[in-house]
Amino acid sequence: MRGWRGCGAGKQAKRGVQREVQRTMVDQEIFSRRLGALDAYLERAERLGEVNEEAFLAEPAVHDLAERYLHLVAEAAIDVANHWIAESGLRTPESNRDTFSVLEEAGAIDANLAERLRGWAGFRNVLLHQYANVDHRVSYRAIQDELGALKELRDWALGVLDDDAV
Repeated sequence: MRGWRGCGAGKQAKRGVQREVQRTMVDQEIFSRRLGALDAYLERAERLGEVNEEAFLAEPAVHDLAERYLHLVAEAAIDVANHWIAESGLRTPESNRDTFSVLEEAGAIDANLAERLRGWAGFRNVLLHQYANVDHRVSYRAIQDELGALKELRDWALGVLDDDAV
């Protein structure tokens, strides 16, 4: 998987060029927008998980849309994390999974949360690249049981945003 590519940071890091990180209101605005997307996709996925499992599995309009929102919420989580990593001047992640290892290494999140978020990065890959073979039961279980990791990341990011606003 590709790592963070925003603003050419990955190319610069690979060439060994150090990039000076500056926090600005614009950066906070971008972070806030990405955080808003994460929150919106979480809410939409949760709503689609309110149907019972039988209806979820039987109705393509429900499970297909839910899986799209699961993909988007995982993507938004990766974006939020990568934005903070780039702003903090940390090493460039080698993959989407590694994004959460970088947060863990920096002490931003604990090992348990990092592991659960790495699982979401893997599930994002399944949804994106193996979409024809997705087990909809796994998607339903993810909505019912696994959104907590993404909510914890959202709450961490809200704290980062609050700390930067002071």
